[in-house]
Amino acid sequence: MAKFYIKGSSVYISGTLNEPVVSLWYNEGLIEKQARSRTLFVGPISNIHRMLALAPQIKNEAILVAAQKELERSVATEELIRYGVDEDDPEVKSLGLWPHQVLGVRLARINKRFGFWFDTRTGKTRMMIRAMYE
Repeated sequence: MAKFYIKGSSVYISGTLNEPVVSLWYNEGLIEKQARSRTLFVGPISNIHRMLALAPQIKNEAILVAAQKELERSVATEELIRYGVDEDDPEVKSLGLWPHQVLGVRLARINKRFGFWFDTRTGKTRMMIRAMYE
């Protein structure tokens, strides 16, 4: 029987490809073999919802809690990216940042890792100082 655990932003599965769930996830591209290991597989936590949908028999509480947190994080990130921040937002005025900088601070609050590919002279330094301050 495969064992599952979550560490950081990855889901680790200890098992073999002979096990139906591990084989299914591997064939779907949700997990991949860990280097130099025949029994350890790893996949990003962002795939956890698809993994659970393909294997509804999994009832591990820690996995379900992680799936719920990941769902909340992804929904909040999508909403921030879709709707952005208005210039009238109270945080824009109180922090003294531009709206796109406040958006960056909010994305940093929600995500452990996020790539900010802003152009030069757009205030990345002030944005990241504020994000680290929080």
